[in-house]
Amino acid sequence: MRTYQPLFVLLLTAVTFSAFTFPMQSRKEKRIATVYLFLRNLKSKKTHEVRNMLGFPLTDLHLDEQTLEADITRAAALLKEYGIPAPVRLTLQKDTTGPRKYTYISAPLPVTPDADKRLLKATIRIGFLDELDDSKVARYEILTDYRMSVIEP
Repeated sequence: MRTYQPLFVLLLTAVTFSAFTFPMQSRKEKRIATVYLFLRNLKSKKTHEVRNMLGFPLTDLHLDEQTLEADITRAAALLKEYGIPAPVRLTLQKDTTGPRKYTYISAPLPVTPDADKRLLKATIRIGFLDELDDSKVARYEILTDYRMSVIEP
């Protein structure tokens, strides 16, 4: 019986470890799948689908129909030009500073700056509220960084 004790402890440890890590992995994977669905809806300008993926009404997100439409048009133009980034480029960040706990997934677009274009960086940042379902987006931002133009006399 003693020869099986280390094997039993190892098996029990493996089962316990997988029981605690599996839900975390599946949650992260579900959020990444939501990010890609959200990005595809933005790229295809599917306003209704984008609105349905938001976890809160537009007024709670300080948006109106015109702002949402402008955001979708802007994101669609960026995503059509640069494409949706590969999963390895996504970055995950937790925000625990406020009263609510958010998890942000940033999707940096593969911008290649050239002489004619002023855009240096573009990222679509999608926030998930930990209390919400992982298929709902709590916040989103379209972050861009443009080259400053210099006017010479």
